[in-house]
Amino acid sequence: ASGVATANLPIQPVAPPYFTRADWGVDQTLEDGQCPSPSDTVKVIFVHHTAGTNGYAESDVPAVLRGVHAYHTANGWCDIAYNALIDRFGRIWEGRAGGMENPVRSGATGGFNTDSWAISLIGNYSTTALPTTAYTALRDLTAWKLLANRRNPQGTAVLTQAEGGAALGALWTDGQPVTFNVISGHRDAKSTECPGNLAYPLLATLRRDVDQRMSANPR
Repeated sequence: ASGVATANLPIQPVAPPYFTRADWGVDQTLEDGQCPSPSDTVKVIFVHHTAGTNGYAESDVPAVLRGVHAYHTANGWCDIAYNALIDRFGRIWEGRAGGMENPVRSGATGGFNTDSWAISLIGNYSTTALPTTAYTALRDLTAWKLLANRRNPQGTAVLTQAEGGAALGALWTDGQPVTFNVISGHRDAKSTECPGNLAYPLLATLRRDVDQRMSANPR
């Protein structure tokens, strides 16, 4: 199935409310300014989890994000790897710099960061169920991003495994075209439990719910 939606939908729907990088206190001095240029579009959204604690309070989230950012940059990445993150309270947080509305190349799905976008659920959803609040935010954010890029949430799209992807744990040969669901989990691209055994099965329902949300044509 084609990854491009055929419905006559608006190109730039209104984004769901989100907190900016400034809101969580990003320390840009940790970044090297060498992030790759943006992609041309977003063909696939990969869902991740941070695999951290689930017991954080609302007031803890900015510090959690600063910790993820510090960890990623300490590992030599140019910025936090995720384009957006969602906490257990259903709040959306801007991740990687470049503008939430833009096709900023993610750094979270090694081998398949070009033309993809990464949303990470803050917490570990291997043994803990995803709260309804977080699921709803994930649905709304995914619908907005796919609507803006005219993608069919129940379709597929082809990404090409980048050079060095195999060394990062990607499952195919570098340079190989791979077909993904437009809404996929990190484990679809790499041998990993991410986004957790209790979150991953929700993706089939998410595809349907996002499709319904997009069809409602929210403004």
